[in-house]
Amino acid sequence: MKMFRAIFYGMGAVSFAFGMAVTAMGQGRPSSPVEVVNTTPIPVTGVVTVASAPNAPVTVTTAPNAPVSVTGDVNVAGTVGVSGPVNVAGPVGVTNAPNTTLKVSDVNSAKKIPIQLKGTCHDVFGCGSVINYSVPNGKMLVIEFVSTRVFASVGIKGRVAIITCTGESACIDPPSFPGDPGSDRRNGYFLNPTEGSAGWTGSVNFAAASQNVLIYANDRDPVTVWAECSALNGSDCSFTIAMSGYLIDEPTP
Repeated sequence: MKMFRAIFYGMGAVSFAFGMAVTAMGQGRPSSPVEVVNTTPIPVTGVVTVASAPNAPVTVTTAPNAPVSVTGDVNVAGTVGVSGPVNVAGPVGVTNAPNTTLKVSDVNSAKKIPIQLKGTCHDVFGCGSVINYSVPNGKMLVIEFVSTRVFASVGIKGRVAIITCTGESACIDPPSFPGDPGSDRRNGYFLNPTEGSAGWTGSVNFAAASQNVLIYANDRDPVTVWAECSALNGSDCSFTIAMSGYLIDEPTP
């Protein structure tokens, strides 16, 4: 009987000591990293808050084809390191601190091919194709800047138009029957030069215009630039027209 009581009291002491150790372990944060390894998807619903102790990060390693699925809000305090691709579905909002610049770069800049076009004409009334440019197949031309200069007799006015097409399988439909003019769905953008007196002669005036634009042209019909002046007789008009932009891959519908 005495031996039985000794064994009983000894086991109770061990149980009490083990309970105290478990309680002590649960009162503080672990000082070593917490690592979670899963072999099947871990669905998480609700709010997940991760706040690890200093020098004790939480590492989650997923097996192939075993993603961690999170539904709801995830609050993370501190720095998050990501190794490998991240797939994001839906809108992404970025909030930066005041006076902190968020740097971005144009990922398509390497695919832009600079283009500069120039044309001149000398005619009584105008020129039908000062510039006639065909966009390469599979490309789209983006025109960013246009300028023109006109020399003409005093009182003569000039005008320049840029004719482009985009978004159509063909912008000019051929006539379907004799006398049919066909369909022209091209767009015209006009510049009206502002007149100014030339200092070296009193008999000739010049006009000039320059403008930042954003005009698109596809590879289905050529880009055409024409100019005209208001002369009704033998008065001569002289146009110089230049524009610049770049080529990009035509967007896929």
